[in-house]
Amino acid sequence: MNFGRLLTDAAQALRYPTIWMWGILAAVANHGLALYLPTPTAAPPSLDPALVRQELLAQTQQFFVLISDTGQVTRWLLAAVVGLAILWLATALAQGGLIAGVGHNQPSLRHQTRTAVGWLWRFAMVDTILLFPPFLITLAMLLAASAGALRLVRQAEGLTADQILQTLAMVGGCVLLLTCLLLPVGLFITLLRHLALRAAVLGQMDTRASIRWAWHALRQQPWPILLIGFGLLVLASVGNSLAAPFNSWPVVHFGVGVASTAVFTAYSSAVWTHLYQSLANDIHQS
Repeated sequence: MNFGRLLTDAAQALRYPTIWMWGILAAVANHGLALYLPTPTAAPPSLDPALVRQELLAQTQQFFVLISDTGQVTRWLLAAVVGLAILWLATALAQGGLIAGVGHNQPSLRHQTRTAVGWLWRFAMVDTILLFPPFLITLAMLLAASAGALRLVRQAEGLTADQILQTLAMVGGCVLLLTCLLLPVGLFITLLRHLALRAAVLGQMDTRASIRWAWHALRQQPWPILLIGFGLLVLASVGNSLAAPFNSWPVVHFGVGVASTAVFTAYSSAVWTHLYQSLANDIHQS
């Protein structure tokens, strides 16, 4: 496998304006999805243990008050589900357009859009099979943590602040441990998904066949796939660092972030598409 030519061919795909358009759509959707991720809050103004405990206890009580309003929580959950569905749709359309534009060597926006829309159902099936089990595990973790928090609410009257914080720390530690255990699984699923989506569109395979092909490719040639994945991860880190100096200017930070994400998304999609074509050719010849 000629990695140099693969990377060069992927860069040449950026000459099509439609590839940039799909990259921008994916970048905006990705930034929207990032809003669903928890962000760290400001640290307490003092390192005094008593003040830290007081601040954490106040935040905990505020959270308890929030989750006690089941009607509001239900409305937020419904809005979150609808928002996630819209963002997934935008991401899937962008990915389908990028795969069609690079894999079919077709710069026509009409052709790319028709291909992307036609394969939305197959994308949904691939994502359901690959992403739904981790989603259920994550949901179970969140429900377990919420159940522990609710149980703590009922017993809070007889507990000291230190005991409440110790219990919360134990629950948080368990969630963090399970999250770390899921990281390798998430990496495996990500690699499998990149290949399966391209096997579905470019290889004209059904859902299960595309996933089986991706698994076969990972077993047959794991090192090229892992090397490409690691290289793109480093490239993404470099792109994210470009927006870091503009944190003080939200509008500029958003613009730089979308631009760098759009370039990375378009280029990485082209890399994965050319990698799929190379792997498909090698596996076919073997």
